[in-house]
Amino acid sequence: MKTNAFKARVETVLIILWFVLTGLFRTTDALAQTPTLCASPDQSPEQMAQVQKRVDEWAKAGGQRITGITTIPVSVHVVHQSTGLGDVTDQQVYDQINALNDGFSSTDFQFSLCSIDRTSNDNWADHQYNTQEEIAMKQALAIDPNYVLNFYICASLGGSGVFGYARFPWEGLAAYMHGVVLKFSTLPGGL
Repeated sequence: MKTNAFKARVETVLIILWFVLTGLFRTTDALAQTPTLCASPDQSPEQMAQVQKRVDEWAKAGGQRITGITTIPVSVHVVHQSTGLGDVTDQQVYDQINALNDGFSSTDFQFSLCSIDRTSNDNWADHQYNTQEEIAMKQALAIDPNYVLNFYICASLGGSGVFGYARFPWEGLAAYMHGVVLKFSTLPGGL
């Protein structure tokens, strides 16, 4: 059953994933010896305070903690170039879901792959954060974004060093814009 509480849990996971992405991707890539980046913009202290305020208001208004394991369905959209660059294998997708579950094993969240689709589109495969190509890709491919975590695996993210990004629920964007975008080579078994 799809509920507002479940939608809030998906939003929470997106926030957690953003912190994970920014933490992992603001390190040094040992192979390239160059800084790697998350394209999601840094949030200001004011924005983070607003998020904390929303959580506090929810709790004060009688917000209930959901107990037990919450399984988040995940749809993976593999967006590759016409040359095939970025067309990861199903096994790499399964391995990524396993890695995600391993990373969240100490929480009440688990992830279940519900679909994989593949799209050959050079513009989408090589898009940059916050562009018309991102909007078009997500609008066309997103599956039930209020209740399903959409992962977009792309060939390139508009420049060297950018390995991924996520959108925030508080950005006020259309629901289809939510989700996580990753460069294909960051998946287990990637380049």
